[in-house]
Amino acid sequence: SRGNFLGFIIDISTGGIKIISEYVIKSGRKYRLRMKLPPDIKNSDKTDYIEINAKCVWSKPDEENESFFLNGFELGDIDSHTREVIEQTIKEYRLR
Repeated sequence: SRGNFLGFIIDISTGGIKIISEYVIKSGRKYRLRMKLPPDIKNSDKTDYIEINAKCVWSKPDEENESFFLNGFELGDIDSHTREVIEQTIKEYRLR
């Protein structure tokens, strides 16, 4: 439903997102995800988030902590600006 917090992003690419949550997210369902941007990543429209159409393709218990669930999302078509913001976020926050 609209406006509900799904969880935290733990992995991201321009093709998909992995979210950790406190509950199972229904596979096969499409979502309009809003990703809050880190303070040093700028969005051209001055918002502190981007919105992405995505489909949950799997959901399973986290093997390390069964109080949580891992959820895989396939991203829908994203515009070039959103792709650039995702790529910038990956570049700035990847493990070194």
